[in-house]
Amino acid sequence: MGYAYECAGNGTAGLFDTKNNALYISSSWRFGASEGPFNFNRIVVTNGAHVEVEDGVQLSAHELSIDSASTFSITGSSVISIPTISVDDNSTLTFSGRESLTLDTLSVTGNSTISVAQGSPLFLHVRDLTVSVDSKISLDSKGYSGGTGPGAPIEYYDGASHGGVGYYNSATSTYGSITEPVDMGSGGNGHHSYAQGGGALKIIADGTFILDGAV
Repeated sequence: MGYAYECAGNGTAGLFDTKNNALYISSSWRFGASEGPFNFNRIVVTNGAHVEVEDGVQLSAHELSIDSASTFSITGSSVISIPTISVDDNSTLTFSGRESLTLDTLSVTGNSTISVAQGSPLFLHVRDLTVSVDSKISLDSKGYSGGTGPGAPIEYYDGASHGGVGYYNSATSTYGSITEPVDMGSGGNGHHSYAQGGGALKIIADGTFILDGAV
């Protein structure tokens, strides 16, 4: 009540705690570029909520909590400054791969997932990162689309190359560095979703990196 932000559109719901400058989202929500910049102490996304951050949004908070099978998707070249992010209880945080990200502590627990938009590499520079035994940072099928990329095959149903030669691909189709790989995977020449190449991920953790799950 009386809050300056007029976010999203019809069918969205959020609760502003103006005393503590907190936003609680339990339905759908969209941070629009024309409505920002946004600055909160805390953002809580829960109860299966679906949140989208539009291209060009400036979003700041001390803490972002995503839980209870919720999704939080960042699109385009947004500017995100949130020192502490936790993703828990079957939830998913999807980066665009093109955002400007300021982040200190990232925790992925409770069968949750960190991912990225298809076709974009993901670079995470954090102080502390935790991935629990049942959680993951997954860039499966987030590389080049089927039939595209520097290692894509010419013939239909042949496999893409990257560090090694793909199924029936040419011997000269490999690319990238074996010791410091930074390139996305090329897509195989087929119409199925699994023809897409794997994504490219770089992580720098200046403090503690606890990996009990999967990357």
